[in-house]
Amino acid sequence: MARRPHLFVLRGDLTRLQVDAIVYPTSVSQDMHGHLTEAMRRAKLGFCRAYLAEGASGRRAMEAPGEAYWVSLEGVGRPEGPFGVVATAVVGSEPEDGPTPEIVATASRSALREAIGALVEVHDRLVLKEAFSRDVAQALRPVARKWRLKGAIQQSFEAAGEGVVGKLKPDEHLEQIEQRRLRVGFPALGTGSGYRASVSALELARAQVGAILDALDGLDDALRSRVDVVLVAFNEQSYHNFLKARGEALEAQWRFDEREARFEAIGARPWLQWPVDERAARPKTVALANAIRRGECVLFVGSGLSSGLGMKSWHNLIEALLEDLQQLASERGLALPLMDRASTEDYLDIAQWHALSREKTRSRGHAHYVNRFFGPEATERLPLSIAHYLLMALPFQHVITTNYDDLIERTLEALRRPHARIVLDQDVPRTGRTDEISVVKFHGHAFSPDEQDRGARHEADGTIVLSREEYDTFFHRHPAKALLLEGLLLNHHFFFVGYSLSDPDFRQIQNRVIHMLEGAQRKAFATTLDEDRHWARAQWEDQGLAQIPFHGGVIHDRVHRMWAWLDALSELVTGAPSTFLTSQSIEPTEGLAEVHGALVALGAQIERVWPSLAGLDPEEMGVVERVLDLLQGLGWRSDTDGRSWVEMWRALGNCGDRSLADRVRLLRKALSAAGRSEDIDDLRAELEPLEAALTRSS
Repeated sequence: MARRPHLFVLRGDLTRLQVDAIVYPTSVSQDMHGHLTEAMRRAKLGFCRAYLAEGASGRRAMEAPGEAYWVSLEGVGRPEGPFGVVATAVVGSEPEDGPTPEIVATASRSALREAIGALVEVHDRLVLKEAFSRDVAQALRPVARKWRLKGAIQQSFEAAGEGVVGKLKPDEHLEQIEQRRLRVGFPALGTGSGYRASVSALELARAQVGAILDALDGLDDALRSRVDVVLVAFNEQSYHNFLKARGEALEAQWRFDEREARFEAIGARPWLQWPVDERAARPKTVALANAIRRGECVLFVGSGLSSGLGMKSWHNLIEALLEDLQQLASERGLALPLMDRASTEDYLDIAQWHALSREKTRSRGHAHYVNRFFGPEATERLPLSIAHYLLMALPFQHVITTNYDDLIERTLEALRRPHARIVLDQDVPRTGRTDEISVVKFHGHAFSPDEQDRGARHEADGTIVLSREEYDTFFHRHPAKALLLEGLLLNHHFFFVGYSLSDPDFRQIQNRVIHMLEGAQRKAFATTLDEDRHWARAQWEDQGLAQIPFHGGVIHDRVHRMWAWLDALSELVTGAPSTFLTSQSIEPTEGLAEVHGALVALGAQIERVWPSLAGLDPEEMGVVERVLDLLQGLGWRSDTDGRSWVEMWRALGNCGDRSLADRVRLLRKALSAAGRSEDIDDLRAELEPLEAALTRSS
């Protein structure tokens, strides 16, 4: 399958996403304001240090809107990237010089060209060096173990090996370079809180998408096939503007031939990705999208979702347990298995032996290693993947994961989606709440070794599932989690992502699911990157598991195709907002014209109620809330006094004698609607003690 560049559309915090370069919009005078600036100040990117530094790598002068230049983050930012930021001017030197489609187009083109030009050199050099470093470290580890090197001696030994990496010539490894993709992240240019545009945000989005495609046109085929552009919207409206602008560009390039059942190119960009409709025609995708849209789907997340982010793996964890067992094995004259030949069955046995031996000696158990490898200190500097953003933006009520890390929770925070972490059996009753997403840590959660509440951490350590016995007795030892799983199966489909069909996590849960699915007529879905085995696929299909496979090519290409499919799935589920009451909507048909007018008038009437809000009783407050939900869902915007949804939900939550649960629910709606970093910070500060109090009371 030919490699294509992909234009992704996401929602969330751009500064936490795994991209190689971030486009940073500013003015010609380079004032630092707006929500993206605030996010980049807080994030551990090293941006402000590099941008404000003296010399060639820092801030440079810009003469006119649309100019752009590269700010390198080498040596100052997080090792996992991004490698740099492209500063581009989207307005003039005066506040009145607002963004226009022409300026946004110029800025988009120049920013992407600057990013690709810099990344071709820096990305390939650093990524290749990182890959070689991992290979050398992996090769040296068994040698160090055999020689029983420890502490400073082992570090010196490994450092000597890393010195070899610098002498390797990238030209000899072009195949590895060509497998890597270059990802550039764009915010919605000219629409942030720091700008006042004279045209609609949709027009600016169209200009931005068109200019990005123009810039991709100018690349040679080999380089263009390695480029992904990620459009990251900060709020709901920008997200739908990006989707609409991208959809228009794709429809101008492709036409679906009903007779041949395939797309044919009608534009000048045959390299462009297909419209989402091509994937919508696949029955499995349609069925899954419908289940998610109806709220009848539970997401299961495995460790494969986090691969490529720089996090330690299950293999690394078992290897650490094996090293810890070396002395015991030597004393008893036992030969431990070699990691490069160990199977998943061996992994379970190694963890089982480690658990038993440490229990007898009262030394650190495997929960200590889980916390060390996957706790906050190990993951806080890791970026979040495109797949994390796409999946966590979908309207799931329950996300179940066998991962120990907190990447799902961090993604939900970046998306401003309220959530509750469910670790212990006594946490399970909280999954009944509808105003937050339940993240059920099925096999436990990795805490910080310095967690203040040591009693709570010790209790949570008991939920870790790693050894053979813990797998075999899980459903007996955790009856509330088992009941939750069985209860959800009564009226939900299950969607597995990030699992190999052969790993024990998947097999343990899926075998339980299949047993309960008999006669339930509830199909489960699973993405898979495994090599195609027709007989195995047929076996799973017969047991009610619909596979969505991504076969062929190197692993990077398979992962990319899966991400592109998740992008299509996301658009199928959430991509058609109701704009019935927005100023950008088309004129309603004659039959709905009166309804349209009545709803607009209803919005105006609700605004007139605002001064007397404090005098309403609880039942009347409930009526106002339901009316606002209706109006917001239909795209209504306040025009009379500029009152935003943040102010509306916040006022409703803080007015009158509201219960704690009501205040939390309404303030969460305000947080979800917020588009300015100041509002987000204020609301989070207001919500934190209220949510803590609500958790204690429940």
